[in-house]
Amino acid sequence: MEIANTLMDSILDILKYNMKIIVIGDIHGLQTWKTIIEQEQTYDVVIFLGDYWDSFNISPIAQRDNYIEIQKFRDENPNKVITLMGNHDYHYIYPAKYSGWKMPTKYLAEELLNKDFLSGKLPFAYKWGNIIFSHAGITNYWLNEVAKTTLEELLEGLVLMHHFDWNGIRGFDMHGNTISNSPLWVRPQALVGDMLNSYKQVVGHTHTDQITNINDELYLCDTLPNQYLAIESHKFIIKTLI
Repeated sequence: MEIANTLMDSILDILKYNMKIIVIGDIHGLQTWKTIIEQEQTYDVVIFLGDYWDSFNISPIAQRDNYIEIQKFRDENPNKVITLMGNHDYHYIYPAKYSGWKMPTKYLAEELLNKDFLSGKLPFAYKWGNIIFSHAGITNYWLNEVAKTTLEELLEGLVLMHHFDWNGIRGFDMHGNTISNSPLWVRPQALVGDMLNSYKQVVGHTHTDQITNINDELYLCDTLPNQYLAIESHKFIIKTLI
């Protein structure tokens, strides 16, 4: 029995290694994600990095309709689509108001987001092998000193909501560029100085025109509508939308 279990674990490891993951950056009402899905056609997992709401040029109603389509895509593909929480989603279900917050958007977003969050469909982080996906990234300081938790508890959704709010514990920075800030807020400059050991991280949150790889440990993917990331057999492949 022990040999059979070991063999099964080895087979699962091989299958996991050969998986194809598609990573889609901050949405902000954009429908570009549909083009990515059409362009890829085959995949094992699709990961949305959050921020489905708040746009300067897309109406709240169009953002709502787009989010409902993302929900439908996720719910029709159980275990294949991960929708992570972003700070521009969080402030519609938690008493905080970040840049971009609008009352009309709250009216349309709150019920949809609450339903997803309470049913475990808007986690703060997702792990695959030694790669951690979150909206902004996870620092040692936030995990150990602010949330006072473990990575396992974070992945299981056992961390209280208030720990994810913006904070100035390690210095005031309105953009969240301090190691005390949460997986919804920390910026790359702070994150690279306090990365979790033995993990690569894939994040959105900080917009760049092209996907940026820092020290082969951190991938910045808030690049819509230009690029998205594919991970195939543990190889990171930057892709451009056609």
